[in-house]
Amino acid sequence: MTQPTILLFLKAPRKGLVKTRLAKSIGDRGALGAYRNLVSKQIAEFDPSWPLNIHYTPVDAQAEMSDWLGSARSFIVQESGDLGKRLSAAINQHFQNQTGPVFLLGADCPWLNSVILKKASRAAVLSDVVIGPTHDGGYYLLGLNQNHPGLFEDIKWSSEEVFGQTIERAEGLGLSVASLPTLHDVDNLHEWTLAQNTFPELSVSEHK
Repeated sequence: MTQPTILLFLKAPRKGLVKTRLAKSIGDRGALGAYRNLVSKQIAEFDPSWPLNIHYTPVDAQAEMSDWLGSARSFIVQESGDLGKRLSAAINQHFQNQTGPVFLLGADCPWLNSVILKKASRAAVLSDVVIGPTHDGGYYLLGLNQNHPGLFEDIKWSSEEVFGQTIERAEGLGLSVASLPTLHDVDNLHEWTLAQNTFPELSVSEHK
């Protein structure tokens, strides 16, 4: 079985830049702590034999990312534009240089664990697209075996229509789709409370 390459999309760990919706409830410091813990938990779930490329923003953050996550990792600055343009550019770059499935991920879904990732890897052998939907209408994982730019066109990003529109684009392109379990992601206080209750290691000591 071909190992997938993970493209992990992250922001620099700066107060006021990360988890801004959550910060309205727990403050910028608390949101930053939450973000750091979510990222650490997500990376810990990856199979260490799978290639990992960290696509970061903003453009001046490489030193911060390296200090935070380790200089041995592969860091690539995200392209400018909306999420669709950034995802499409990263996928295009990946398939210009290598083959095999690619998984696009963020770090907002602490329920995404090694078991689901292995399930996604198996599904990628049989399907053109592997997608993990979230309860709010988005997705926490998108897996592809080839570059399909049309998947990212005319999507209402940051809306409850993202998952449904992506499925429509895939069907319109004649692509086979495998869906993973629907999971929660963490954007607001309710979801963060649920995540901490489920995974106590995510809790942060300061919330202001």
